[in-house]
Amino acid sequence: MKKAGICILSGAVIAILGAGLFTYTTLRGATGYHSDWLNVGFFPYDEWQIADDTEEFHSAEYAVSSLEPEPARIKSWDGCRYLSAEIDHAELVLNGGADWGITLSGISEDELEFQNDDGHTYLRIDGDALSDSVTKRIVTLTIPDYLKEAQLNTVVGSISIRDLKIDTLTAYNIGNILLEDVQSESCGLSCDSGDITLTDTTAAWLNAQTNAGSIDIQNSAFQSTTLSADTGSIRFSGNPGDFSFYTDTGSVDLSIDGTRNDYLISAETSVGSITAFGVRINGTDTSFGSDNARYSGSIETDIGSITVSDE
Repeated sequence: MKKAGICILSGAVIAILGAGLFTYTTLRGATGYHSDWLNVGFFPYDEWQIADDTEEFHSAEYAVSSLEPEPARIKSWDGCRYLSAEIDHAELVLNGGADWGITLSGISEDELEFQNDDGHTYLRIDGDALSDSVTKRIVTLTIPDYLKEAQLNTVVGSISIRDLKIDTLTAYNIGNILLEDVQSESCGLSCDSGDITLTDTTAAWLNAQTNAGSIDIQNSAFQSTTLSADTGSIRFSGNPGDFSFYTDTGSVDLSIDGTRNDYLISAETSVGSITAFGVRINGTDTSFGSDNARYSGSIETDIGSITVSDE
């Protein structure tokens, strides 16, 4: 009789432990299992995870695996060809290199999400918790030459890109954007409030716009260039190819490579002056250059002067 009671009691204990383990495992599976290396579970894709121009993931539940290592432990993902990065309240620095690498300054690793998903790498820094910190927050990311496309977004932070070769580059932020020694097929840059600066940069197509800031491009060449600054000036030296420059309030200074016969340019200003190749032009609407030019361009400013030279 005692043996039977012991068996019944043991069975009850095992059942209770089994039920507890099942409940714990279920809860952990529902909320996600977290470790220093792996985060496996269910969590919603946010709007920053964009697969392409037409497909966005919002709040649907997906089972995923994400890697959250220390920056020094990030491994090379040879199959990765696309990068999507969203950085909150921090400066993003991108450098070209042979392999992946990342360092954090003034940022906790708890804020870092780094995931490789079938050739698409997602990088996110959540900076809400330390948005009021006086410490300068910098994310320095090295990306390999074989990367084909990068989509960058910073919230209250600048973007600096150097020594990079990439097919498609898009960057949006509230802050400054700097490109130096960058080669790209397609390049789109946009600032809500900040300056856009390019040096020694080449691309088949460039579209750069800022709502409150200036655009300064030096020693660069493009096949097609579109620049827009609502409040701020535009300075360009090099070869813009076929171009369109517009400012609402600000001056435009264009210094072209080659000769004036390479371009046919129309210029218009509502309040300001126009100077073409050292000659002050009467009126606020004119065109100059060669009818047989390789390139054509337009410059328009509502309030500001226009200067074009070949020096």
